Amino acid sequence: MGWIGSSDGQENRFDPAGLRPDTPNAPIHVTPSMLLPKGTVMAETRLSPDGRPQTLLAFQRNYPWACSFSIQALPGGGFILIESQGDGIRHATIPHEPDGRMDLVRLTYSWDAPR
Repeated sequence: MGWIGSSDGQENRFDPAGLRPDTPNAPIHVTPSMLLPKGTVMAETRLSPDGRPQTLLAFQRNYPWACSFSIQALPGGGFILIESQGDGIRHATIPHEPDGRMDLVRLTYSWDAPR
């Protein structure tokens, strides 16, 4: 397991070593069409008090094929995840009831395409 990138809103880091195959010391060959067949995206944030949707993570590309991925916090609690590839689009709304204890939220989205 490795990490590819992180951002704290002020500094962004990318490490292509996180794309290395499970084979120790295997070479890294990053290409524009490279797929991540399995992985996890984790976002930890403080929710915005203003009444507008807050983009936590957004990614879009058009080459070599169109795809996008975004996670937004919704006003009043809840999140929406939108993922598209080609003509297909998938979305999910995740309810969140703030309990007043803390405004810090951690969301985790994992995928394993081969399974």
